[in-house]
Amino acid sequence: GGIPSSWFNATGLTTVDLSDCAMDGPIPDMPPSVRDLKLSGNRLTGQVPASWAANTNFESIDLSGNQIQGAPFTWGWVSADPMHNYDVGEFLGVYKASPTWPLKVMNLDNNPLGISAGFLLGMMVEYELKELHVSNCSLGGWVHSEDVYSKQPKAGGGVENRLGGLAFDNLEKLDVSYNDIVSFGFNDVAGNSDNCWQEEIWTLRLPRLSTLNLAGARMLEHLNPHAFALPDVNLRDTPRLIMPEAQSSQAGCQKYLETKVSFCASETWKVCPFLSPVYTASQIMPGYECGKIQAERADGSIAAFQATPELLAPEVLCKSIGANSTIFVASDDDTTMKIWISAGVAFLILMIFTVAGVFFVRR
Repeated sequence: GGIPSSWFNATGLTTVDLSDCAMDGPIPDMPPSVRDLKLSGNRLTGQVPASWAANTNFESIDLSGNQIQGAPFTWGWVSADPMHNYDVGEFLGVYKASPTWPLKVMNLDNNPLGISAGFLLGMMVEYELKELHVSNCSLGGWVHSEDVYSKQPKAGGGVENRLGGLAFDNLEKLDVSYNDIVSFGFNDVAGNSDNCWQEEIWTLRLPRLSTLNLAGARMLEHLNPHAFALPDVNLRDTPRLIMPEAQSSQAGCQKYLETKVSFCASETWKVCPFLSPVYTASQIMPGYECGKIQAERADGSIAAFQATPELLAPEVLCKSIGANSTIFVASDDDTTMKIWISAGVAFLILMIFTVAGVFFVRR
């Protein structure tokens, strides 16, 4: 059944959790007193009901794991083509005032939205979000600087800042992983150097962003260089992405951090990935020793930089070892111990276990 009508008289109802309740059909109406709402793991469809606009209390909304397609809201920038990026003429023709929610967390993970990433962010910039989760939502296109700029139609024509806001002033965590985004932080899909957001634009649009997850964005080719320098960035499984050049050790970073970014006019690298020599036992047999990636930022701090190692510099990250080479094995506390092993000894050990296994099976 639907939401009981008696709920709408419960003025003290602030938290609703209807996760994994096998609900289907349109997203239901909610009492206007609700602050924290969880409707994840159902089969809900359509858009957020217009009745939700009357709620002035929403702080957290979780609609992940449903069947929502297209734009989630019927207000804000409601482009007729949700694959578009911001266009002032279109914006002025379709904009509808958004509700004044004190929204801090929005989760739309695992919904087949199928819209432009820039268009979605253009709808979400209306709120003072701290976290936005839109992983695996079939998002495409690119993110233009105007997409993440809070604005509204201006009396007498043109646009103006909405409620004095500039952009995602409070956004700290953005998860857009496992989508088909092509470009982020450039004002065109091709990632042209002259259209790269300069430092002042990045700082104005995303001043507090510290965690960016773009893992699994297999179509991503161009990422603003300032994104690489965030305290926590995940770029695993992004095979097309143009990466900064990894250094064989942290010592090489001092010079690299003065290097111009070829795809972002007048900008220098703000981060330097380097090999941290910690090795794992699973890397013994293939005949390579490989390290993990860390990244030094321009201020000397170390970023939590996650990337698929071979996309950065395989000749730096993994070194072929000979039959009598030293292999390092990391223990749980990241201390290392040396193991000397030869090809002959390894072969002998393998044969012993093979013969023993055959003998045991026959018995």
